[in-house]
Amino acid sequence: MKNYTKPILLAVALVLVAWGLPPLEDANAQDDRIFNSRFGLVDAYENAPVAFQSGAGWEAFELRWDLLQPSSASEWNAEAIPEERFSNARNANREMVGILVGTPAWATGGPAGSGVPSGLFQPPSDSSNVWASFVRQAVNYYTARGVNRWVIWNEPDTATWSGSIEEYYQLVKTAYIVAKEANPNALIHLGGITSRDPGWFNQLAIVAAGDPTAAPNDFYFDVASLHVYYDAERIHDLTANTYFAMSQQGIPLKPVWVNEMNARPAVDPLAYPGPTDFNSNPNITMALQASFVVQAYALGFSAGADRLAVYRLVDDFTLDDQEAFGLVREDVRPGPPTPPIRLPRANWQAGDLRAASMSKLTH
Repeated sequence: MKNYTKPILLAVALVLVAWGLPPLEDANAQDDRIFNSRFGLVDAYENAPVAFQSGAGWEAFELRWDLLQPSSASEWNAEAIPEERFSNARNANREMVGILVGTPAWATGGPAGSGVPSGLFQPPSDSSNVWASFVRQAVNYYTARGVNRWVIWNEPDTATWSGSIEEYYQLVKTAYIVAKEANPNALIHLGGITSRDPGWFNQLAIVAAGDPTAAPNDFYFDVASLHVYYDAERIHDLTANTYFAMSQQGIPLKPVWVNEMNARPAVDPLAYPGPTDFNSNPNITMALQASFVVQAYALGFSAGADRLAVYRLVDDFTLDDQEAFGLVREDVRPGPPTPPIRLPRANWQAGDLRAASMSKLTH
């Protein structure tokens, strides 16, 4: 299967160099990457060589409960998540961020995948709290593979979570207690919140502030997370609003990460086999996608975002409803497979952007 890079990769490199963030020297003398801890990728494992050469400093991927324990709490289907995913990240010095999501049908009285776990309000030590038991096992197992950061659910302000805000807070609280007990170095991230309801995070902050046990426990989370697509200015506004909501509710300011952002190109003859007919954002070219990423990083950093990740590394038409979100396109035309393209370092040093000129990209 052939892989073709898109112009967006160069744009990512330019904006990160422009912010003056120094490269991390690797012990491997043949490692010629420009490494940046603030540049992240979603599902970087889908093309390990390109992910390595990109210099991404972190990656996020799902560790689905309904894959690891599809039938009962007594099973652990480790084969569902290939070990190669973790070794590739470690070899590239990429920090791994595991997303815990997906209620198995046996673990909820609600909808499979999005339902509130049974026994959620029972003590974490109670075996009837199936979510606590899963988090404990996941942290114990994946800490040994290098995962110390845990995102609790994916877009809990959408249909992926069928519970209330109060129930989501309990989900996070339970995960925080259990994860810290299993691994004192564990860090709990809130699930990435979309831009659909700007007040959702503030409501969650109100719930947390009303819990008398929250303040002594650092409010049960370490990082707030956002998902924003197509609107770069929204990244700035939602990041700033998240910090404001924390301060308004007396929550010590936690880092804000943008776990997903992108603007899917609709115009890419090499990615789409035929004409496209998108109902929304139908005219985005690859050049506009690259420009969006530059603006997203500039506006995110200017609002205080700690890290940002692009969704995703490789086009996945199955998961993304025939939309090419990837930084790398995947060619599925018949023919013998060829090695993935290795990005020469020269590509990452092109241009002459400087931090002082980044303000031009915010308007």
